Amino acid sequence: MQQGNPKQYFESLTPEEQLRMTKTWEGKSQEEIAAKHKSDTAPITGMKVLNQQVVSADEVQVGVYIEGVNREEKVSMKRIGNEWKFGGFIREPAKQP
Repeated sequence: MQQGNPKQYFESLTPEEQLRMTKTWEGKSQEEIAAKHKSDTAPITGMKVLNQQVVSADEVQVGVYIEGVNREEKVSMKRIGNEWKFGGFIREPAKQP
């Protein structure tokens, strides 16, 4: 997405993540989407895989360190056909006080 190509980014997502992003992008032009994601990803200089957990033959959860923003995230990757697609971030629900 650093190149500002929403179509290419969208095609790298699982169908569930595509649906979620379609709702997020509703009412926005391709140019607005590209500019937003380009600015969101501009600080990212690299990624390191920290660990992975096989959930099934078609799903892996991967711990990554995102360089440039200096944070760890856990992401879902799912096999769709012969390709691995991004299934979204895995985050713990916020604790209620």
